[in-house]
Amino acid sequence: PAGAPAVVAVLEPLAAGRGGGRWRAGDESGPARSPSADLIAELFDALPDPTLVLNGSGQVTGINQAALRLFGFATADEAFRPAADYPALCRLRHAGGLPLAGHEWLPVRLLTAAEANPGDAEAYHQDVEMSAPHLTSGAVALSCRAALHTLRETGERAVLWVGRVAPRILAHESRGATAASLACRHTGRL
Repeated sequence: PAGAPAVVAVLEPLAAGRGGGRWRAGDESGPARSPSADLIAELFDALPDPTLVLNGSGQVTGINQAALRLFGFATADEAFRPAADYPALCRLRHAGGLPLAGHEWLPVRLLTAAEANPGDAEAYHQDVEMSAPHLTSGAVALSCRAALHTLRETGERAVLWVGRVAPRILAHESRGATAASLACRHTGRL
């Protein structure tokens, strides 16, 4: 994603299942983890923005702590599901409030697109609204970016999705508190 080259640089080891964060089990056949892979794992998990890694089949295979908190998962195992399930599961909507179908969510769209045009920045950005009971105000606005990547070793496609809680809070969720205090609460939780 634009403005986050360090994140894109670690996508290949992460998507290959040998990186860090919380990963779906089952990649025991790969090479043993090196100290640098452990460092990548720690860095991925420490990213302040909610971050997911999807494999070429659209399955979430990696998640960091910020994403676990954002989506309300108690464990990473709950997050390892098809990405197309997330919009309904987390009540994701278009910025205008219309429901977001699973195939319309940015990482799923990138994986199913016949062609991706790296020169089209809008193709890799999506603003969404999310509401869930575990969120303090009940809803947040997210500015999301995604990067499509082809792994050198296998040729498999993978997507890195990064969501950032937008500085604005949805007006209909103010509940008598100021937007600034709600923004502080969200920033503190994520």
